[in-house]
Amino acid sequence: MIVCLGEDLLPFIPVAVSHLLKDCGQRDLQEFIPLFNQLIAKFKAAIQPFVSQIFMPVVQSIFSFLGSEIDKCDLFAEKERQSLQKSYFSFVNVLIMNSFSQVIADQGLENTHQILTTLVQGAVDFPDPPTQKTCFACLRRLVEVWGDGQTLAGFDNFIYDGIVPACFLAPMKSTFDLRDAQTVIALGETGQTMKEVLSKRGSECLHFLQAEYLPSLQLPQDSIHEYLQHLQHCDQKTFKTFLKDFFMHLKQHL
Repeated sequence: MIVCLGEDLLPFIPVAVSHLLKDCGQRDLQEFIPLFNQLIAKFKAAIQPFVSQIFMPVVQSIFSFLGSEIDKCDLFAEKERQSLQKSYFSFVNVLIMNSFSQVIADQGLENTHQILTTLVQGAVDFPDPPTQKTCFACLRRLVEVWGDGQTLAGFDNFIYDGIVPACFLAPMKSTFDLRDAQTVIALGETGQTMKEVLSKRGSECLHFLQAEYLPSLQLPQDSIHEYLQHLQHCDQKTFKTFLKDFFMHLKQHL
């Protein structure tokens, strides 16, 4: 329905959304997010000022539900929580992929850092490869936009503290099944993310990997050298194939 409506709808959206968020239950919020995603995709820049205003209230409502206690034996409640998490990551993904990253940057450093941290957590820990892929795609796009270190204060540090480690920690987890096709697609996104980091940070990235991060994983020098050579010189398809073999070997020797 949204795609059939024109910009005449825009003046009514703030009031409508404000009413939707009042006393909003978890299920209501989950049903609201796809609607909001359609509005962003449809109206793009025309709706950005309103999105900037409503973004953190929506996110805080989501975090409030996700932070509430549930019975770990209640499988339905756990499924509902994971579904809300997926909706949250979808929401952030729609913002970033529609060039709304400035909306995230405008929320203040503390809120922005919290959102970035949730993307890293989703990329590493969320038990669903397509969602992990979505989180890595968001991180890759943010590196593309902010990776020069001048656009968002502290983002260059976050690359090395959060994004680069995520590209290794996720594939090294026992739950990251490299025999599964969806997982291999997510693995490919980690490779694209690392190539984007290299593109933006250059020799600084290579030094960090060679001198600091990869040695901290107790990797032998020949494995470090092999990884860096493939990162620098292989196309994405070849690098993805290498990564699968690299992490399968690494996990066998942990």
